[in-house]
Amino acid sequence: MKRTFKTKKINDRNYNILALPGTNFFKFEIVNMYGSVVERIYRSRTGRNVYGLSHLVEHLSFRATKDYSSKELLSLINSEGTYNASTYTTRINYWFQTTMEKATLGIKLVLNYALNDLTRISQEEFDIEKKVVYNEAKRYADDDQTMFAFNIYPTINELDKEDNVIGIPETIDTFTLEDAIALKDIFLQNTDVHYNITYDPMILTEAEIIEQIEFELMRFKHTSKIEGISKELYESYIKRPNNKKYISDNESAQMLTAINLDVVDNKIIADAGNDYLARYAKDTSLNDVIREQNGLTYGIDLYTNNIDYNDYVQFGCDVSKGSEELMMKLFDKSINDSVDAWTEESYNNYMNTRRLKRTLNLLNQKNYEFWINLAIWNSDIFSILKDISSEDLDKAYEELDKIFCTEEKIKEYLDKFKYYVNLGRYALVTNYKGE
Repeated sequence: MKRTFKTKKINDRNYNILALPGTNFFKFEIVNMYGSVVERIYRSRTGRNVYGLSHLVEHLSFRATKDYSSKELLSLINSEGTYNASTYTTRINYWFQTTMEKATLGIKLVLNYALNDLTRISQEEFDIEKKVVYNEAKRYADDDQTMFAFNIYPTINELDKEDNVIGIPETIDTFTLEDAIALKDIFLQNTDVHYNITYDPMILTEAEIIEQIEFELMRFKHTSKIEGISKELYESYIKRPNNKKYISDNESAQMLTAINLDVVDNKIIADAGNDYLARYAKDTSLNDVIREQNGLTYGIDLYTNNIDYNDYVQFGCDVSKGSEELMMKLFDKSINDSVDAWTEESYNNYMNTRRLKRTLNLLNQKNYEFWINLAIWNSDIFSILKDISSEDLDKAYEELDKIFCTEEKIKEYLDKFKYYVNLGRYALVTNYKGE
């Protein structure tokens, strides 16, 4: 029996279905495609500064749900599987994973917290969870490198400095239960939602699982009490990164640098090009030049990052004081040398290594969730592979390489990357103020 992935539209709901036979693994996730951007709209309507409230709403969703008290829910999610939730600017997701025999329970649990309208939460419980999030924000605020990372987004998009998903303690302390209920109401009105299922088809069928979800959903009809937010309005509040240099008022002992490049036309090609530039260009990769040959840092990051529905490339590196200018020179040198050294031979060697790494990565079969993310965030790419992925995911990976990861396409991406770097066409955030 093959591993497969398919998407379905059922009762106007988006289902993403990953079948992993022989694993006895079950995971159910709900991804709401609204995130903390709603805080900007809520502020414009009410005059209330609620930056960070979406994150608190995520926390509150695990308290006093439709079927469980806070204590009952916490006991179940801790003892019957593993769970989590997370908030970003353009999504909030809630999930639970367990074994197949507990699939029915898993479905019920996720629906209880993901669709919790927060109206059953007492003021006492609200105050307790607000303290939790307040202290989480204080902990982050004490970590200069963490706050630098959080603040890249509002910096390059020239947003309010608090508009970084996590917020700041002083503002979090002003949040009210009424604000939280209102914001969750907006989230629950959004119909752009994905229902992600990972399951073992040797134990339950896809139809049986979806039938259970649809049956349970009938119990969670939401009646809105405030004005919703249309997709058009939501997207009108999204800003795009600016290609400027920004000085971060950050007191880290390390010199911190982040670069954001609007260089991605296709995520798959960009991922392949980025890995080559980061680690696999022989002797000239960013890791080789900045870390191994000069010892400037513990490690570098270069990856594709989806910011507000668009893909960008982000580079990150921290170095000791006095090394920042050298690091930037080495960055430029590494990119130029790696791209100039690209040949058919280097391509073949790199792709052999890339395929080997993927084989090892997929020994953990949860990493097949790559296809869920591809379907949600890069549906144009997924549509090309939709048929083959529904038959055999391992063959779909081979087809993905044949279509996108050709020598010509990666070379074209590398040339564009080099061109942008040499022009300085990127956003740069640093706490280095110069001599």
